Amino acid sequence: YYAPRTRSVRARWILEELGVDYELVTVNLTEGEHKQADYLKIHPLGRVPALLDGELALFESGAICLYLADKYLKKGLAPKTDAPERGTYYAMMALAMSELDPTIALIFDHRRNKVDSSPVLDRAQAKWSDALLYLEGVLVDRRPWILGDDFSAADIMIGSVLIWAQSMGLLGDHPHVEAYAGRLISRPAYHVASGVTAAS
Repeated sequence: YYAPRTRSVRARWILEELGVDYELVTVNLTEGEHKQADYLKIHPLGRVPALLDGELALFESGAICLYLADKYLKKGLAPKTDAPERGTYYAMMALAMSELDPTIALIFDHRRNKVDSSPVLDRAQAKWSDALLYLEGVLVDRRPWILGDDFSAADIMIGSVLIWAQSMGLLGDHPHVEAYAGRLISRPAYHVASGVTAAS
């Protein structure tokens, strides 16, 4: 269950990267389809994305990415469960969900409401600057992807936030982060998931 220009792009992106068959159901948020009784049985909070896999109804983009990467572990979008980099993978997934996404969402909301300065915004901008410095260092050491040579679900989670930030001009002078965002945007699976190109 998907709506363009929302966090549900992440769920569609990982499905495209995995190359598995799926049925895409577009939820019209403007028409309030996400608040209809049938949809609320799938996602009780009435948001997107949601995933139906057999009897399992799953929501939250991070949970969906974690679940699918592990379900199709042989596809290589998550390290093996006993691999040393598995811990780093978890840390990067958590960083995206608990630090990067809420921070950039707060900055976005302030911009949308034309609030140029507030203590909350100042703290968020400082956190964002710290995060970019950290990611710049990670990418210097581990390029081309967040875990090294292999693209993973962590790139989808972190990358989706960075692409959002880039659209607001918030990547600053961080050449490795900017180049990383460019590599992500160039992936065919991202093009399909984001609606840049139609699915073939």
